[in-house]
Amino acid sequence: MPNKKFHALILFAVTVVLILASSMAHCTTSAPRPNSLGLDQVYTNPNVYLFAVPVQLAVIQGQGDHEFYTAVRFQPYNTMELYDESVLFCGDVSGDFRRVPMVVTYDRQAHKMFKGIACHELQPIFEIKTEEQP
Repeated sequence: MPNKKFHALILFAVTVVLILASSMAHCTTSAPRPNSLGLDQVYTNPNVYLFAVPVQLAVIQGQGDHEFYTAVRFQPYNTMELYDESVLFCGDVSGDFRRVPMVVTYDRQAHKMFKGIACHELQPIFEIKTEEQP
């Protein structure tokens, strides 16, 4: 049976080989970032665009006295009559909507939750002029 000095010598040799091998390796934890700040750049559009006509609107009061939400049901352009989309907006934005075709822009990321439903911040609305409109 080999003695303890032999085992210690083998263990020391393996440790030295591992240290030398790891010092020669050129490893990095991540690739360098392509910008001057070294931060991740997100290239996704933060907005959602909806070309539709608002068909139903409801203002909902939240928990506080000054907390309101606006639920709007839209009929998107060029879809069947049965298809609609509902969006919950933060705040009382009911005055921004009329029953005309419009492009509604809102933040993709929800800013608050109301009873488990995400509410979105409304961005500018652009009305689409049709031939029937004055």
